[in-house]
Amino acid sequence: MLSFRFHIVSLVAVFLALGIGILMGTTVVNDFTIDTLEREIGRARRDVNEAETEIDTLQDDLRDVVQRDEQYLDESLPLLVAGRLINQPVMIIGADGIDRDRVNDLQDALATAGAAYQGTLWLNGSVALLEEGEVSEAGRILGRTSTDATSVRTTMLLRLADELVEPDTSDPAPEEPDDGDTLLVELVTAGFADYQAPAGASDEAIVPAPGTSFVLVGGRGSEVPSEEVLYPLLRNIAITGDTAPAVAAEGEDPEGEDGEDPEEPAPFIAPMRADDVLAERVSTVDNLDVAAGRAAVVLALQQLQLGVVGHYGVADGAQRLLPAPVPQR
Repeated sequence: MLSFRFHIVSLVAVFLALGIGILMGTTVVNDFTIDTLEREIGRARRDVNEAETEIDTLQDDLRDVVQRDEQYLDESLPLLVAGRLINQPVMIIGADGIDRDRVNDLQDALATAGAAYQGTLWLNGSVALLEEGEVSEAGRILGRTSTDATSVRTTMLLRLADELVEPDTSDPAPEEPDDGDTLLVELVTAGFADYQAPAGASDEAIVPAPGTSFVLVGGRGSEVPSEEVLYPLLRNIAITGDTAPAVAAEGEDPEGEDGEDPEEPAPFIAPMRADDVLAERVSTVDNLDVAAGRAAVVLALQQLQLGVVGHYGVADGAQRLLPAPVPQR
């Protein structure tokens, strides 16, 4: 006959076996699960590495394509712009702080087009008249006693546009007194601007030739405020006389070095394209940093001689990459 102790021992043995079985089963399951996960992780890592390698290859291919496109545009630029502006006087107005290499490249494109380069007038931040001393100095040059910065600046930009668009090229009669330096010379002398004269010309007298077209270059890095100075100056140039041909240009920031999205509308050009007066009278180019943009400036200047205003480049508001070339005669 089985004793109670036997039952106790049997039950303990059963529970012990059950516990050992559960423990062993759990261990086997966990080991299997871990092995499976490790295999999946390894496969995922290989997939990621392969994807990264493919992305690197595609990026290299894209850079090669972009470089070939840039090379093509650089090499075809002379063919596209040569002779487009024969003897057409063109002056560049630049804002201090922008990349001057872009302006130098633009000068080369204008030379290839045959333009009669009138020099570059570099405006600096002091023309905004934000300091009391700047207001008083500008007032002295203009012959005004007002201490209101807005009033003095408005007068200065109006007179500057008048002198640029309709310069006095006549020599005073011998019996007439010399009225002194022009406003342009006065502004340069007082430190509001610098003048880069064309090769072989004097930088002491700044007198654009009659019929001069203007290219105003601003954008990222500019030390000259657009709302207070550049836009009013452009408006004044565009409405003075017989509406002087004017192009406003800036370059992109394709690397995004300043933290801005390079696909966003250009901060200098975009507001102009939204301005009714400027958009109808001033052509714009938003990619001066590449050969296509420099070609666009030259062709836009040629189109303006025919009264055609357009907006070119790659940002919002651009009508096309390049103006339609005017047939050569």
